[in-house]
Amino acid sequence: MSHYGIPIDRSCASYRPGHQVHWIYAKKASEKDQPLVAVSITFRGYGWVDIQGRDLSWTLWTHEATRLHQVWDTCGCAVWKTRWHMLSLPGPYGSCFNMATWDERTPCLEKVGPPADLHTTVDRVLWEARTYGGYTVAMSSMTPGEAAKVVKEPRHDDSRFRHRAARNDDKRIAEIQAERLG
Repeated sequence: MSHYGIPIDRSCASYRPGHQVHWIYAKKASEKDQPLVAVSITFRGYGWVDIQGRDLSWTLWTHEATRLHQVWDTCGCAVWKTRWHMLSLPGPYGSCFNMATWDERTPCLEKVGPPADLHTTVDRVLWEARTYGGYTVAMSSMTPGEAAKVVKEPRHDDSRFRHRAARNDDKRIAEIQAERLG
């Protein structure tokens, strides 16, 4: 399927608007005291959705429209994270969607290895940032000393991170809904 000429690839590697949410953005967006707007979602088709909230009305695109629809059908509530241009739907695992305006849409990108002529980690990181709009450095691309240091560093477990973010959003949505009723 395509969204107005934008092909969808299930293995999309792009972090540009409308594609994958980079883990750093997801982490930053889940921090406390981020501005949130409770929104409703209307699905228009071809990846396009209307989001409506207090002083907010946007038509945006995501390459993950099917997943967004499934999560919306399950939880029925969402928040717009204004600072990060991200739609968040709470629940047991939490779901974040990177949304794009008409002008920001780009095709999905297949993840491929960097060109062979990139010999340093810095060169590979810069190539990934330019190609995909973000990057994460693979352990295999590091020297043994760098890799050993990373293994010793405390890391977020992905499932615990999602649960914490979902709990924060659930609490904030409940507060917003209580304000509306009060």
